[in-house]
Amino acid sequence: MIELDRLVKQLKMLFEISEDFRDIRFVTAFDGEPKASPLSRPTVSFSVTKMEEKDVKPVYSDTDEVTGSGPSLLYNHTLDIRLQMDIHVPQTSKGICCYEIYTRMSRRMMDNDFNINFVGVGCGDIQYNRDIGAFTLYTYVDVQETSIV
Repeated sequence: MIELDRLVKQLKMLFEISEDFRDIRFVTAFDGEPKASPLSRPTVSFSVTKMEEKDVKPVYSDTDEVTGSGPSLLYNHTLDIRLQMDIHVPQTSKGICCYEIYTRMSRRMMDNDFNINFVGVGCGDIQYNRDIGAFTLYTYVDVQETSIV
């Protein structure tokens, strides 16, 4: 079983330590820290929106003709996770900056630099959030993990 809090914190940390993302503040949702209002710098908040565990038909490796070893069980269990990444940019910026940040982040994740099995990304429409004085883009990334149970 994957530890969801560790996955969220790991993804946050991987972006935080990257030189390419020094202009953005990364937080976990509901972290208890006070937030600037109105927002003064681009911020991305990570959380989990869905997790589904399921047993699947067993998947085996091919027979290795060189060593003569038979097929071995690779996995029979999957875990599908949807992580939400809310991108917020100050109202003094242009809302389109949300898409620029999303593009940078999704490109980095899909390049598989993080050793996490990302299987898809997506986003919605940019909206203005009066409560935090920022443009907001709700995005997600899907992760799939496999294991033997």
